[in-house]
Amino acid sequence: MSVEKVNGTEDHYPANNTTSAVLTVRDKAFARRIVCEEHTGIWCGFCPRGIVGLELMKEAHPDHFIPICIHSGDDPMVISPDTDYSYSMFIESCVGAPYCNVNRRLSGDPYLDIDRLYKLESESENHIAIETSASWNNDGTISVKSIYLSDIDIETPALSIAYTLTEDGIRGYAQTNYYAGGRNGEMYGWEEKTDPAVDVTFNDVARGIFGGYTGMPLPTEPMRAYTRYKHEYTIQVPPSVSDKTKLHVIGQIIDSKSNQIQNAMSTSVEGDIPNHVENIG
Repeated sequence: MSVEKVNGTEDHYPANNTTSAVLTVRDKAFARRIVCEEHTGIWCGFCPRGIVGLELMKEAHPDHFIPICIHSGDDPMVISPDTDYSYSMFIESCVGAPYCNVNRRLSGDPYLDIDRLYKLESESENHIAIETSASWNNDGTISVKSIYLSDIDIETPALSIAYTLTEDGIRGYAQTNYYAGGRNGEMYGWEEKTDPAVDVTFNDVARGIFGGYTGMPLPTEPMRAYTRYKHEYTIQVPPSVSDKTKLHVIGQIIDSKSNQIQNAMSTSVEGDIPNHVENIG
Protein backbone atom coordinates (compact mmCIF):
# COMPACT_ATOMS: atom_id res chain seq x y z
CA MET A 1 0.00 0.00 0.00
CA SER A 2 1.33 3.43 -0.91
CA VAL A 3 0.26 6.84 0.52
CA GLU A 4 0.75 9.64 -2.00
CA LYS A 5 -1.33 12.44 -0.44
CA VAL A 6 -2.08 13.49 3.12
CA ASN A 7 -5.35 15.45 3.56
CA GLY A 8 -5.29 16.16 -0.16
CA THR A 9 -1.73 17.49 -0.10
CA GLU A 10 1.27 15.87 -1.75
CA ASP A 11 3.31 13.75 0.68
CA HIS A 12 6.63 15.53 1.29
CA TYR A 13 8.12 12.50 3.05
CA PRO A 14 8.10 9.73 0.42
CA ALA A 15 10.48 7.57 2.45
CA ASN A 16 7.67 6.51 4.77
CA ASN A 17 4.72 6.38 2.41
CA THR A 18 4.90 2.69 1.52
CA THR A 19 4.07 -0.35 3.62
CA SER A 20 3.54 -4.03 2.98
CA ALA A 21 1.93 -7.02 4.66
CA VAL A 22 2.03 -10.78 4.32
CA LEU A 23 -1.33 -12.55 3.90
CA THR A 24 -1.39 -16.19 4.97
CA VAL A 25 -4.22 -18.32 3.57
CA ARG A 26 -4.95 -21.50 5.51
CA ASP A 27 -4.93 -24.75 3.55
CA LYS A 28 -8.52 -25.63 2.53
CA ALA A 29 -7.97 -29.10 3.98
CA PHE A 30 -8.33 -27.52 7.44
CA ALA A 31 -12.05 -27.01 6.83
CA ARG A 32 -13.86 -28.14 9.96
CA ARG A 33 -15.99 -31.09 8.87
CA ILE A 34 -18.31 -32.59 11.46
CA VAL A 35 -19.12 -36.32 11.54
CA CYS A 36 -22.48 -37.42 12.93
CA GLU A 37 -22.74 -41.16 13.64
CA GLU A 38 -26.40 -42.04 14.07
CA HIS A 39 -27.89 -45.20 15.58
CA THR A 40 -31.05 -46.13 13.71
CA GLY A 41 -33.15 -49.06 12.49
CA ILE A 42 -36.24 -49.82 10.43
CA TRP A 43 -37.74 -51.31 13.61
CA CYS A 44 -37.49 -47.92 15.36
CA GLY A 45 -40.77 -46.00 15.19
CA PHE A 46 -39.29 -42.64 16.16
CA CYS A 47 -36.29 -42.95 13.81
CA PRO A 48 -38.02 -41.04 10.99
CA ARG A 49 -37.13 -37.89 12.91
CA GLY A 50 -33.49 -38.93 12.62
CA ILE A 51 -33.89 -39.29 8.85
CA VAL A 52 -35.43 -35.81 8.72
CA GLY A 53 -32.85 -34.24 11.03
CA LEU A 54 -29.85 -35.47 9.07
CA GLU A 55 -31.34 -34.49 5.71
CA LEU A 56 -32.02 -30.97 7.00
CA MET A 57 -28.45 -30.68 8.26
CA LYS A 58 -27.04 -31.82 4.91
CA GLU A 59 -29.10 -29.15 3.17
CA ALA A 60 -27.92 -26.46 5.60
CA HIS A 61 -24.24 -27.51 5.73
CA PRO A 62 -23.50 -29.53 2.56
CA ASP A 63 -19.71 -29.10 2.74
CA HIS A 64 -19.18 -29.52 6.47
CA PHE A 65 -21.73 -32.01 7.82
CA ILE A 66 -21.06 -35.74 7.28
CA PRO A 67 -23.80 -38.15 8.44
CA ILE A 68 -23.25 -41.88 8.90
CA CYS A 69 -26.41 -43.93 9.53
CA ILE A 70 -25.68 -47.12 11.43
CA HIS A 71 -28.47 -49.70 11.47
CA SER A 72 -28.77 -52.35 14.15
CA GLY A 73 -30.92 -55.22 15.32
CA ASP A 74 -33.37 -57.02 13.06
CA ASP A 75 -32.63 -54.78 10.07
CA PRO A 76 -31.51 -55.82 6.56
CA MET A 77 -29.04 -52.92 6.50
CA VAL A 78 -27.22 -53.99 9.64
CA ILE A 79 -23.48 -54.72 9.49
CA SER A 80 -22.75 -58.16 10.86
CA PRO A 81 -21.02 -57.84 14.25
CA ASP A 82 -18.79 -60.74 13.22
CA THR A 83 -16.94 -58.59 10.68
CA ASP A 84 -13.84 -56.57 11.48
CA TYR A 85 -15.51 -53.50 9.93
CA SER A 86 -18.63 -53.45 12.12
CA TYR A 87 -19.90 -50.60 14.29
CA SER A 88 -20.61 -52.87 17.26
CA MET A 89 -18.59 -50.70 19.63
CA PHE A 90 -20.63 -47.65 18.69
CA ILE A 91 -23.99 -49.44 18.91
CA GLU A 92 -23.13 -50.79 22.36
CA SER A 93 -22.40 -47.23 23.54
CA CYS A 94 -25.83 -45.91 22.50
CA VAL A 95 -28.67 -45.50 24.99
CA GLY A 96 -31.32 -46.11 22.33
CA ALA A 97 -32.45 -45.02 18.89
CA PRO A 98 -32.57 -42.56 17.31
CA TYR A 99 -29.35 -41.40 18.90
CA CYS A 100 -26.21 -39.75 17.59
CA ASN A 101 -22.63 -38.87 18.42
CA VAL A 102 -21.07 -35.75 16.91
CA ASN A 103 -17.34 -36.32 16.36
CA ARG A 104 -17.67 -38.80 19.25
CA ARG A 105 -17.54 -35.79 21.54
CA LEU A 106 -21.17 -34.77 21.95
CA SER A 107 -24.29 -36.95 22.05
CA GLY A 108 -27.99 -36.40 21.65
CA ASP A 109 -31.06 -36.69 19.46
CA PRO A 110 -30.37 -36.45 15.70
CA TYR A 111 -33.39 -34.19 15.23
CA LEU A 112 -33.95 -32.27 18.45
CA ASP A 113 -30.28 -31.68 19.34
CA ILE A 114 -28.28 -31.95 16.14
CA ASP A 115 -28.15 -28.28 15.14
CA ARG A 116 -26.95 -27.23 18.61
CA LEU A 117 -24.38 -30.04 18.77
CA TYR A 118 -23.08 -29.16 15.30
CA LYS A 119 -22.62 -25.50 16.22
CA LEU A 120 -20.82 -26.37 19.46
CA GLU A 121 -18.43 -28.70 17.67
CA SER A 122 -17.86 -26.22 14.84
CA GLU A 123 -16.60 -23.70 17.37
CA SER A 124 -14.07 -26.09 18.94
CA GLU A 125 -10.35 -25.76 18.22
CA ASN A 126 -8.99 -27.82 15.34
CA HIS A 127 -5.37 -28.35 14.26
CA ILE A 128 -5.72 -31.43 12.04
CA ALA A 129 -6.56 -31.44 8.34
CA ILE A 130 -7.37 -34.32 6.02
CA GLU A 131 -7.94 -34.75 2.29
CA THR A 132 -9.25 -38.12 1.09
CA SER A 133 -9.67 -39.47 -2.44
CA ALA A 134 -10.97 -42.85 -3.63
CA SER A 135 -10.96 -44.70 -6.95
CA TRP A 136 -11.93 -48.10 -8.35
CA ASN A 137 -9.27 -50.75 -8.92
CA ASN A 138 -9.43 -53.26 -11.73
CA ASP A 139 -10.23 -56.06 -9.28
CA GLY A 140 -13.29 -54.26 -7.91
CA THR A 141 -11.66 -53.03 -4.72
CA ILE A 142 -11.47 -49.35 -3.81
CA SER A 143 -8.11 -47.62 -3.47
CA VAL A 144 -8.14 -44.86 -0.86
CA LYS A 145 -5.51 -42.18 -0.31
CA SER A 146 -5.46 -39.60 2.46
CA ILE A 147 -3.20 -36.63 3.07
CA TYR A 148 -3.19 -35.38 6.66
CA LEU A 149 -1.32 -32.53 8.32
CA SER A 150 -1.29 -30.22 11.33
CA ASP A 151 -0.95 -26.45 11.57
CA ILE A 152 1.18 -26.80 14.70
CA ASP A 153 4.15 -28.98 15.64
CA ILE A 154 3.09 -32.14 17.49
CA GLU A 155 5.98 -33.86 19.23
CA THR A 156 4.13 -37.02 20.29
CA PRO A 157 1.13 -37.51 17.98
CA ALA A 158 -1.44 -40.11 19.00
CA LEU A 159 -3.63 -40.40 15.92
CA SER A 160 -5.34 -43.16 13.99
CA ILE A 161 -7.28 -43.28 10.73
CA ALA A 162 -10.40 -45.12 9.59
CA TYR A 163 -12.49 -45.22 6.43
CA THR A 164 -16.27 -45.58 6.45
CA LEU A 165 -18.06 -46.78 3.33
CA THR A 166 -21.61 -45.42 2.97
CA GLU A 167 -24.30 -46.03 0.37
CA ASP A 168 -27.14 -43.76 -0.79
CA GLY A 169 -30.45 -44.42 -2.50
CA ILE A 170 -31.38 -47.69 -0.80
CA ARG A 171 -35.05 -48.60 -1.26
CA GLY A 172 -37.33 -51.58 -0.75
CA TYR A 173 -37.43 -51.65 3.06
CA ALA A 174 -40.37 -50.60 5.24
CA GLN A 175 -39.64 -48.12 8.05
CA THR A 176 -41.67 -48.30 11.25
CA ASN A 177 -43.36 -44.92 11.58
CA TYR A 178 -44.85 -43.65 14.85
CA TYR A 179 -45.71 -40.35 13.16
CA ALA A 180 -48.29 -41.93 10.84
CA GLY A 181 -51.68 -40.24 11.06
CA GLY A 182 -50.19 -37.40 13.08
CA ARG A 183 -50.37 -39.30 16.35
CA ASN A 184 -47.02 -37.85 17.41
CA GLY A 185 -47.39 -34.52 15.65
CA GLU A 186 -46.11 -33.35 12.30
CA MET A 187 -42.75 -34.57 11.01
CA TYR A 188 -42.07 -33.15 7.54
CA GLY A 189 -44.66 -35.32 5.82
CA TRP A 190 -44.06 -38.52 7.75
CA GLU A 191 -47.47 -37.97 9.38
CA GLU A 192 -48.97 -38.57 5.94
CA LYS A 193 -47.14 -41.87 5.40
CA THR A 194 -48.32 -45.29 6.51
CA ASP A 195 -46.98 -47.35 9.39
CA PRO A 196 -44.76 -48.92 8.33
CA ALA A 197 -43.77 -46.48 5.60
CA VAL A 198 -42.85 -48.24 2.38
CA ASP A 199 -41.84 -45.32 0.13
CA VAL A 200 -38.60 -44.53 1.93
CA THR A 201 -35.15 -43.85 0.50
CA PHE A 202 -32.30 -44.54 2.91
CA ASN A 203 -29.14 -42.47 2.47
CA ASP A 204 -25.73 -42.40 4.16
CA VAL A 205 -26.11 -46.03 5.23
CA ALA A 206 -22.91 -47.40 6.76
CA ARG A 207 -21.64 -50.52 5.02
CA GLY A 208 -18.53 -50.77 7.16
CA ILE A 209 -15.81 -48.85 8.97
CA PHE A 210 -12.49 -50.11 7.62
CA GLY A 211 -9.54 -50.02 9.94
CA GLY A 212 -11.98 -50.58 12.78
CA TYR A 213 -14.02 -48.21 14.93
CA THR A 214 -10.89 -46.95 16.72
CA GLY A 215 -8.90 -46.79 13.49
CA MET A 216 -5.45 -47.85 12.32
CA PRO A 217 -2.55 -46.27 14.24
CA LEU A 218 -0.63 -43.59 12.39
CA PRO A 219 3.14 -43.03 12.87
CA THR A 220 4.14 -41.59 16.22
CA GLU A 221 7.16 -39.62 15.01
CA PRO A 222 6.89 -35.85 15.55
CA MET A 223 4.61 -34.05 13.11
CA ARG A 224 5.93 -30.75 11.78
CA ALA A 225 3.50 -27.94 11.02
CA TYR A 226 2.19 -27.97 7.45
CA THR A 227 4.16 -31.09 6.53
CA ARG A 228 1.91 -33.37 4.48
CA TYR A 229 1.73 -37.05 5.45
CA LYS A 230 0.16 -39.80 3.34
CA HIS A 231 -1.90 -42.88 4.17
CA GLU A 232 -3.13 -45.48 1.69
CA TYR A 233 -5.63 -48.29 2.10
CA THR A 234 -7.62 -50.76 0.00
CA ILE A 235 -11.30 -51.40 0.75
CA GLN A 236 -12.81 -54.78 -0.05
CA VAL A 237 -16.39 -53.86 -0.94
CA PRO A 238 -18.84 -55.84 1.26
CA PRO A 239 -21.49 -58.01 -0.44
CA SER A 240 -24.18 -55.96 1.34
CA VAL A 241 -23.64 -53.05 -1.08
CA SER A 242 -26.63 -52.72 -3.41
CA ASP A 243 -25.47 -50.07 -5.89
CA LYS A 244 -21.76 -49.48 -6.37
CA THR A 245 -22.44 -46.20 -8.20
CA LYS A 246 -23.81 -44.63 -5.00
CA LEU A 247 -20.91 -45.14 -2.62
CA HIS A 248 -18.94 -42.63 -0.58
CA VAL A 249 -15.75 -43.07 1.41
CA ILE A 250 -15.28 -41.03 4.59
CA GLY A 251 -11.72 -40.64 5.84
CA GLN A 252 -11.53 -39.88 9.57
CA ILE A 253 -8.57 -38.82 11.68
CA ILE A 254 -9.15 -40.05 15.24
CA ASP A 255 -7.46 -39.13 18.52
CA SER A 256 -6.16 -42.48 19.76
CA LYS A 257 -6.41 -41.45 23.41
CA SER A 258 -10.00 -40.18 23.44
CA ASN A 259 -11.35 -41.94 20.30
CA GLN A 260 -12.77 -38.57 19.22
CA ILE A 261 -12.81 -37.62 15.55
CA GLN A 262 -10.49 -34.69 14.84
CA ASN A 263 -11.47 -34.09 11.24
CA ALA A 264 -12.91 -35.97 8.26
CA MET A 265 -13.64 -35.80 4.57
CA SER A 266 -16.28 -37.53 2.45
CA THR A 267 -15.53 -38.35 -1.18
CA SER A 268 -17.20 -40.23 -4.00
CA VAL A 269 -15.42 -43.15 -5.67
CA GLU A 270 -13.88 -41.99 -8.93
CA GLY A 271 -13.46 -43.98 -12.13
CA ASP A 272 -15.49 -46.69 -13.81
CA ILE A 273 -16.54 -49.86 -12.06
CA PRO A 274 -14.63 -52.69 -13.78
CA ASN A 275 -16.73 -54.51 -16.39
CA HIS A 276 -16.25 -57.87 -14.71
CA VAL A 277 -17.56 -56.53 -11.40
CA GLU A 278 -21.33 -56.54 -11.20
CA ASN A 279 -22.92 -53.31 -10.03
CA ILE A 280 -25.42 -55.07 -7.83
CA GLY A 281 -23.73 -56.59 -4.81
